[in-house]
Amino acid sequence: MTGEPLFHLLRPEHLPSPADVAGYLRTRGGVLPAAIGHRDDARALDAVRAAVAAVPMAAGTVVDGPDGAESAGNRDNDQAFGIVRVDGDRPALFVHTVLKGYEALLADTSAGGTDLTGEQWRTLRQALGVMLEQPPQDRLARQWRPLPRRTDQPPAAALRRWVRGHRLFMVLIQGLVQASGDLAGRLRAGDREPVAALDRAILLMRASEVALRFAGDFSIADYDAVVRPTLMPPHSPPGMSGLHWRDHEHLIKNLAATRDLLTGVDPALAGMRAAFRRAYAEVYDAHRFVCARFVGEESASLLMAKSKQSAVAVLDRYKQARLHNVPE
Repeated sequence: MTGEPLFHLLRPEHLPSPADVAGYLRTRGGVLPAAIGHRDDARALDAVRAAVAAVPMAAGTVVDGPDGAESAGNRDNDQAFGIVRVDGDRPALFVHTVLKGYEALLADTSAGGTDLTGEQWRTLRQALGVMLEQPPQDRLARQWRPLPRRTDQPPAAALRRWVRGHRLFMVLIQGLVQASGDLAGRLRAGDREPVAALDRAILLMRASEVALRFAGDFSIADYDAVVRPTLMPPHSPPGMSGLHWRDHEHLIKNLAATRDLLTGVDPALAGMRAAFRRAYAEVYDAHRFVCARFVGEESASLLMAKSKQSAVAVLDRYKQARLHNVPE
């Protein structure tokens, strides 16, 4: 789709647990510079790139071939966004992928700025820090401010933002798959007060919502000129939809498995459970926002061309069905 290098992801069923990632990082003490959390984006980008160099693609990494669990829809999405599934040292690969997503966010914003608010920007950076087991101090995070979106960018920058934004979204969805699996495990073990696990899941859900808005952070004219053509044959197959990404489907299964378990959490955590549900709804609202902005309220999305409903109507229907997996 662009001249971007291929982006490597584990399969969602191969993701390491947060504990495994934390254990790997302990064995690599100091591999993540503290400057990753620097308030200056340029300094933070330099630190992230140093970390990428220190955690390269692990030796013995292999490209996963076709497998029975992969749908044609997932294969189409991976191909459209230059994503390659790999396997090997899973904690190392997970950290490498998160760092590459962080690098893409900082590099693209350094070049073109963003219309994201300060709060949205902080949500993204906090979530990536948590995935790297490096949660920022609140005092530091409050100093993060994104550069305003530049209006002098060439149209090609919109396609770059579209691709990098979707890759960042996939990194965060993998974090959610990881977090929701960890939450389910704690609930099954009888933990009725999984505060830290719920807090992590809420943050990652909110960050996923912001990443979708970031992916569409450019003008409608640039969408029509350079992004829309890449979503049509022969560049992309008809009917392709991000809702068919295997990582999203795996997340849905995890949430469905936790529905009854979440119902039984300590009543004191009802507010957190409600916050998680709201954050989940906001992910679909962000997807709806991007569709409505670029194709209108009544039009069918190119990625949902086979549907007789408008793109936003399809997303509204998905939203109501998926929210059933998270009790109020």
